[in-house]
Amino acid sequence: TLQSMHEDIADGQDSGHHYNMDDVNGMKENVRELNETIASMEKEVAQERREADAALKLAKLSQLAQQEHQPGASNTDDVQAEAKRCQQKIEQREMFLESLKMERDTLLGKIPDEELDADLQASKQAIEAAAAQEAQEETSKVKRREKRVKVIGEICTTDQEFVSDLTYCKLGYIDAEHALVLNEAFECERLFGNFEQLLEIASALNERLQEEVLLPVEEQQFGMAFCEHMEGIKSVYVDYCCNFDDASSLLNEYCGDPARKQALEVCQASIREHTQAWDLNSFLIKPVQRVLKYPLLLKELQKVTEPDHPDYAMLTDAIRRMKGVATAINEGKRRKELVERYKSEKSGQAKEGRFNKLNWHSTRKKTMRLNQKLFHNAKADRKDYKEFHLSEDRVRMVEQAALKMQKKASDYAVGIVKLFEMFVEVVDLVKAMYSEQESLVPDYVRELCKVSKSIHKAALELQSSVETRVTDVMGRLLTFFKHPYHLIDKRKDKKLDFDAFQRQLKKNKDPEKKRAIEKELETAQRNFHAMDDGLTQELPQFADLGEALIARSFSGFLTMELKFARTALEALTQVSMPQAIPTGKLVEQCEQAHRLVMMDLLTMSIVPRSMASNFKIAVPPQVSRKAKTKKAPRTSTTSTPTTASSTPGSRRGSSSKRVSTASTASTSSRTSSTTPSRTTTSTKTEAAALDPIGRALAAHYFQAEAEEELELEAGSEVDVLRFEDDNGNDEWWLCRREDGAQGFVATAFLELTQTFEDGATAETPSPEPAAVVVADVIFDFDAAEEFEFQATAGDEVIVLSTEDESGNSEWYQVQSLDGSRTGFIAAAFVQLRD
Repeated sequence: TLQSMHEDIADGQDSGHHYNMDDVNGMKENVRELNETIASMEKEVAQERREADAALKLAKLSQLAQQEHQPGASNTDDVQAEAKRCQQKIEQREMFLESLKMERDTLLGKIPDEELDADLQASKQAIEAAAAQEAQEETSKVKRREKRVKVIGEICTTDQEFVSDLTYCKLGYIDAEHALVLNEAFECERLFGNFEQLLEIASALNERLQEEVLLPVEEQQFGMAFCEHMEGIKSVYVDYCCNFDDASSLLNEYCGDPARKQALEVCQASIREHTQAWDLNSFLIKPVQRVLKYPLLLKELQKVTEPDHPDYAMLTDAIRRMKGVATAINEGKRRKELVERYKSEKSGQAKEGRFNKLNWHSTRKKTMRLNQKLFHNAKADRKDYKEFHLSEDRVRMVEQAALKMQKKASDYAVGIVKLFEMFVEVVDLVKAMYSEQESLVPDYVRELCKVSKSIHKAALELQSSVETRVTDVMGRLLTFFKHPYHLIDKRKDKKLDFDAFQRQLKKNKDPEKKRAIEKELETAQRNFHAMDDGLTQELPQFADLGEALIARSFSGFLTMELKFARTALEALTQVSMPQAIPTGKLVEQCEQAHRLVMMDLLTMSIVPRSMASNFKIAVPPQVSRKAKTKKAPRTSTTSTPTTASSTPGSRRGSSSKRVSTASTASTSSRTSSTTPSRTTTSTKTEAAALDPIGRALAAHYFQAEAEEELELEAGSEVDVLRFEDDNGNDEWWLCRREDGAQGFVATAFLELTQTFEDGATAETPSPEPAAVVVADVIFDFDAAEEFEFQATAGDEVIVLSTEDESGNSEWYQVQSLDGSRTGFIAAAFVQLRD
């Protein structure tokens, strides 16, 4: 309808018709209708303009999120297209609204003033006042635009100077040939902090601002430029400002030292003509001043920016976020002061100091914490503050790794030194064996004397290097852990305070007490979060540095160990050993060689056979080579140990002592002149024609000590011709080797593998293992002879036989449970178990 009316008005103007110009009342009605239409459309346009502004702001925020690669960011193209569509729609509506206003003003101008009603008169005055205000606003816009240009100029100019000063500071104090970082007298990490990272962020922001200056005024978006770099600004400026107080104190300390002061002046002189800053402190304070000035500059820029300008909304967001940066700086400094206060407390305070700290307030807190521990939920705390507890666990694991690294590396180095000290001593002892005949010393022994000393010297150097590069480094690292642990304990106390006040607030119903508790709760909450946030932020960094130090020390340890191993190997390979060193399966071959030597030693009469159990060596059995009489029942060669069975306390007298096996063997030796030969010539001829009745394996080396015996190597197989000797003694078998040699072999040295019956072969069934008989020693038994078994009442022994070699049942042959000792004990001193 409005569009049709507008078209009719236009047609009337074109044709010269004025719609009842003579009828004033008709024009009045048209003006009233136009006023109503214009008022309605202005409301709609205002609402659409708000929606368009929101769409435009959303498009800018989406663009920022996409630039920062934030997950879940909206599609920027779609959002910007929607904002553009809304803006075009508003422009069309505003053009149509403007045409209606022009038509209304034309009609009002044609109505005589004396004919205007009160409402129309007020409408005409409002239109004139709006026109005057619009002209005034236009003038104000021009002035604000001029001021905006000045404010932008100030922001960009001062920011350019700020970046320039920081750049020259870096050139003069950090990058120059005489830079402080090259002077060991300066702690540059504490002095400059993250100065270089801050310079990077400041330079990037300045470049972005210079780009906006080149755009037309209507398109400039300085709020967007600040928002794009806000995360970086917050990150670097908070850390820098928190470190500034320490840096300033350190710089004042340096200025009090003439040598350091001169070094600072040399750096300043190299850049003095390029900057207005007069010393390093004036450079270091500039970032602190600048970040606090940014909100003021942005607020001033927003004042001279039109509300409908595209930069207005983003300036509002930039001001809010920049205030958040200032708040974070203040909170960070407060938290650092709180942490420093607890860090400065000495754990080893004197008793007087501890008693002086006891007052009503501290006693109340300690009591409250003690009560709160009863309600403390450790699982809930780990769940709510998972990041902190994971960091704490990492720190404790790093400490354990450092402890183990320190101990194990030291033990290894000491062990290597002791090993080669023993090597030197052994070689010297071997050489000393030829002390009276120096010329007989083998060449390889002489070479080993030199090599052992050189390797021992290298081992001492290895030990010194390990102490310097590993043990001492780990020790210094371990001294740093007490400070984080002290702060962790303080955090626990603050958490207990926080939880205790929360409980009190829930339980208390008194409004006045509740308000007091709320204040204390707020303070406790602030202190706890300060400790928690500080530790959560720094504990991972502490753990990372500790792990890096341990890794470097471990790498150095491996390098030193490899160097020592190569040195020792090169030295040893120069020794001309009498036998070639085996290249493969070295351990197995060495064990086999050692075992053969041990077995040879055990065959000697001066070495007790019980030593075999210490080295886990299967000892060849002792063979009693008796006269060739048929086996008869044994009779005791000793008097019956009556005292042993009746009175254990007086086990036996001189008349009841047993005769040793050695003496028995000597009296019945086959080498005696009275002992007839085991075989005769006719017997040998008959044996040669015998067929084997079985095969056996030599379990041990058997040495022939008579003409009729057959020598066998351990592991060799033989044919069994007869299972007894000529006198029917089944303890000796007649055997034949593969080379045709034949003779008697003690059965204790053989393992029967096959028996032959009627031409068929059959494997001999394996005998069932004998049951182990265990007995308890009921009285102390003192061994009077070497072959007797020393025992104490209460010992447990394994019974090997319930009689001795002569068949005397009053003596048992027993063995210790670990198999290390074997011997005879009187039967009256033991009790067999069921």
